[in-house]
Amino acid sequence: MTTFDLTQQHLLRRKDEKLPLAIFIYYNFYLSVVFAILIGRLVLRNLEYDNFNSSFERSLLLPTYCIWLLAEIPRLYVGQKGVLRDKLPEMAAFLLLSFFPQIWIALYTSYLQQTIVDKVLGTMMLVFIVVELVLAWRFLRSIITRQSVLYYQRVGSSCCEID
Repeated sequence: MTTFDLTQQHLLRRKDEKLPLAIFIYYNFYLSVVFAILIGRLVLRNLEYDNFNSSFERSLLLPTYCIWLLAEIPRLYVGQKGVLRDKLPEMAAFLLLSFFPQIWIALYTSYLQQTIVDKVLGTMMLVFIVVELVLAWRFLRSIITRQSVLYYQRVGSSCCEID
């Protein structure tokens, strides 16, 4: 097999790893807009009508929603940018933002809320985030492997040159 064949196989494999994650991030944007509007209305309704079991639940709801909203916008931006440009720092930031605030807020919304709409939308968001985490982890590993191979190829070719 020639170097050209290996490069073509590598490029095809890169597209196969990249495409599902890009599709999930794209559709997650639309799900996030729906989630933000519907859950935002439910948060305001719950605060207005005081439908809470405890004061702790009341004090936790609005900050949780605001943290989710403030973290979701940069998470999707760095995820899309990292996928489209094969950027390691952006993909690492996407993984961290997906895991630390987002997955826990989706768990809270899915299982600790009262209304069925909260539970359904939270479960959908949780499924999207978990699938994105798995795909992003695989893609991040492929970026690291690819960049390591390119580094060792450059170091290997430059260290053996004779002037």
